[in-house]
Amino acid sequence: MHQYDVVIAETTVFVKDRAEPVWSGTTETFAPSDLKKETTGFAKVVIKALTKENLL
Repeated sequence: MHQYDVVIAETTVFVKDRAEPVWSGTTETFAPSDLKKETTGFAKVVIKALTKENLL
C-alpha cells in the first residue's frame, strides 16, 4: 500500500451580471513538496489558460 498527497484546485470565473461562469478549470498536483511553489505553478497554468481563451 502506498500513500501520497494530492491537491486538487478548481477555479471558476464569472462576469458581472451573468449567472453562468465564463470559464472553469481543475488542476491536480500529486505529492506536492512545497505548497508555495506549487501555488505559483498553479497560477501560471490558470493565467495561461485564461489568456488562451482571451479572458485576460
